Amino acid sequence: MKLVSIGQVEKKGFIDYEKVLHASNYYDTSQKRLEAFTQLLRDSLEIIQLEFHNLIYETPHNALELDSARKRILENNLKKVQIRIQNFSLYAETEINNLREKERNDLRLRINKKATEFCNANNIICLADKKAVFYCEGCIDFTEELIFYMRQH
Repeated sequence: MKLVSIGQVEKKGFIDYEKVLHASNYYDTSQKRLEAFTQLLRDSLEIIQLEFHNLIYETPHNALELDSARKRILENNLKKVQIRIQNFSLYAETEINNLREKERNDLRLRINKKATEFCNANNIICLADKKAVFYCEGCIDFTEELIFYMRQH
């Protein structure tokens, strides 16, 4: 329980969480990590796609020149690379979503920690995301103050 000195007023308010999130120093770092990882996976996919294209373009254009055994080998190799492309695409999508969720959760924890410190330092007894507030008499918008606090600490 927090002790309140005589003359101190307990405050309640709200913040624009999305604005706080995007103004956070952590947000830019998180976005850069996500973009770098996404680019790494794109580059990896392009290598597999290049293998597919090479199989097609290195094959004589006149399929009649290939005997049936070579045609089957080519078809099997093309199918294998197509499956690798599909599997890698699914893997990449899953991994990007997992990283995005992890980054979002890490950001939420960091912002919540700073918001708690901010509330304790400013005698705020209730702070909510403005999307969750329908009505709150006497509530103050602390968005800009929290952003300033986070940049200072």
